Amino acid sequence: MSIRKKIFIAVSLVIFCTVGILLLILQYVLKQQFLRYAESSSISVTVLNKKLLAGFLSNNDAIVLRLTASKQIGTIADMNHYAAAEAQHVKAALSEELSNAIGFQMNNIQYQTETILFFNADMPIGSLFVAEDLNAVTGGTYRMYSDELIKNTDWYRTLQHRQEPYYIFTLPEHDKLYFAYTVQNTYSHSTYRKEGLGTLIIAVPIRQMYDLVYFYPLTEHSSFAVLNSSNEILFSDFKHDHILTGTMSIDHINRINVPDSGITVKLNNDKLLCTVQGLPKGLKLVYLTPMQDINKVVNSAAIPVLLIIAAGSLILLALLLLSTRYITQPIIKLSRDIASITDTRTVDPALFSGYIDSEVKILCASFKQLLETSNMLIKNAETQTALRKDMELRALQAQINPHFIFNAMDTVNWMALSEGKSEIADLVDAIAEVMRYSISEAEQPVPLATEILNIKKLIYIYKCRFPGKIVFEVHASKALCSHLYIPKFIVQPLVENSIKYGKDLHKTDLYVRLEGEERNGCTVLRVIDDGVGCDTDSLNRYLHYENVDFPVRGGFGVRNVNERIRLFFGQDSALHFYYNEGQCFTAEMILNLRKTSQN
Repeated sequence: MSIRKKIFIAVSLVIFCTVGILLLILQYVLKQQFLRYAESSSISVTVLNKKLLAGFLSNNDAIVLRLTASKQIGTIADMNHYAAAEAQHVKAALSEELSNAIGFQMNNIQYQTETILFFNADMPIGSLFVAEDLNAVTGGTYRMYSDELIKNTDWYRTLQHRQEPYYIFTLPEHDKLYFAYTVQNTYSHSTYRKEGLGTLIIAVPIRQMYDLVYFYPLTEHSSFAVLNSSNEILFSDFKHDHILTGTMSIDHINRINVPDSGITVKLNNDKLLCTVQGLPKGLKLVYLTPMQDINKVVNSAAIPVLLIIAAGSLILLALLLLSTRYITQPIIKLSRDIASITDTRTVDPALFSGYIDSEVKILCASFKQLLETSNMLIKNAETQTALRKDMELRALQAQINPHFIFNAMDTVNWMALSEGKSEIADLVDAIAEVMRYSISEAEQPVPLATEILNIKKLIYIYKCRFPGKIVFEVHASKALCSHLYIPKFIVQPLVENSIKYGKDLHKTDLYVRLEGEERNGCTVLRVIDDGVGCDTDSLNRYLHYENVDFPVRGGFGVRNVNERIRLFFGQDSALHFYYNEGQCFTAEMILNLRKTSQN
């Protein structure tokens, strides 16, 4: 190549680089200016809507406070029984009191608000009202029911497990926004339970919430959303469904703590300018503007400059085209040859021969190497696919239908009963129940009472082998056994280890005790046995995967129990072993229920 050509190419590159840098600087300056304007505008909108929504929420709070301070409701709630004629009088009095509390506030907001007071079914007043589920209640301005049916709903359980006496939510089947409050009464002396007087539901059609919110669209696709404390979307104005749906689990949003700042986030491959404003009751107002829209505004402002630069570039390109055509011809030919390839495994090596330019030769060699690598990967992928299909077939062939096993055991049970072998029938039935418990909904938590029932069936099986050798006792309240939900098989392995490793049941008896108590906001479960025990220090280190030379009992079972406890109840929960004052081997589980309720 001549010096003339080299200089010409070098100068052309300098010109194009300079033009490109100027374009980038121009675009950056325009974008930063518009971003500052967008942030300022979105912050102003969110602050305004914070005031509007806060006023609406304060009206709801006023209804709760009025019911809390009602002396008449408190007096009625403390009554232990009602005569038939008195019941209608009480209903009328409660209806009037609820009407006054609701009407006074609802007249201020002029919305079609529905209000429902679900009285605590455990209080005598609850017997005056028919139990209704929230899904069955329609129409009316205000109504009163017993809360017996709503106690099985997810939203009610969430409300009871929250530290705050309120929960804001929506239901998929309803186009309404629900405000749920746990209502106490100052003048009632029977509100010793957490449920108090009952649960107040304020339902507002979501379409009316849009009328409450003032939304100024910064761009064509600017959107807003109101979220609850769990980052669930209550209502929104999203222009595109693909931008955001379901639950907003966004760390960026949670990190915005000041009202005068915004941040760029990426959701579902879309970049957006996000501004968040905290609201009362743990609500959040999120204002989103697609960066694509902002870029459109920036690009439209830069069009005049771009046209001038484009015209100059076209003239320059026309001049360069004449002088550089011979340079581009080999590359064009190579690109056409590559485009003609439909299957890399059938490429003719002669396709890339005949090029004389050294740069093109290097490119051809690199592409040939790429083809070889691609063919090798394709071959490996085909091999892996064949192996995977073979493994899937083997796994399918290895499956056992549990229903067949249960049916077979039922047959054995029936044959034993027909022969008068009731003990054998009971043993088969116990084995079937243990197996059914093991395979049915393994990931679903169960009450402690269910786990204990399965343990008793397991002990019954062992007793059939060692009659009268195992004594199992439960020292825990019925309330704890019924209301404490735990993952399956966190207590049973510990009891089974006591049976398997505690004593030689052929020679002596074994005593196993399960204890449960509440301590410092946590639930403590202990499995205690009078067996031979082991080195508890080594066993505790073993739980945390430390190097332990001493062989510990339980194998991988105790590690599995410890890991599942921490996974379900949080890292503050754990399993550890020690000897109690009576020198009995003890496995103790500390369960942080507060962590579970927060999740």
